[in-house]
Amino acid sequence: MKLLKIITPLTIVLIIVGIVIIDSFLSSHESGGWSMIGVIMGVPIAIAGFFIDFFVRIYFKKDVKRIWLYELAIILIGVVLILYMQAN
Repeated sequence: MKLLKIITPLTIVLIIVGIVIIDSFLSSHESGGWSMIGVIMGVPIAIAGFFIDFFVRIYFKKDVKRIWLYELAIILIGVVLILYMQAN
């Protein structure tokens, strides 16, 4: 249960976004600079995700189930919003 408190859904998303940012930055020369769009989009997502994760952990303190539930809901809302914006 202690591991689930350290590794939350937003932590997993932040790790993936961090890998995308690093990969985009390293391959920016090969793509002619177009992969810098990944860096420009990824950094605000990472910063927002870090703060949301921080405040959710403070608010729910040791309630691991609620932390996971609310963070999964936040991720689901974000994915639905992104898909809705792409559809229109």
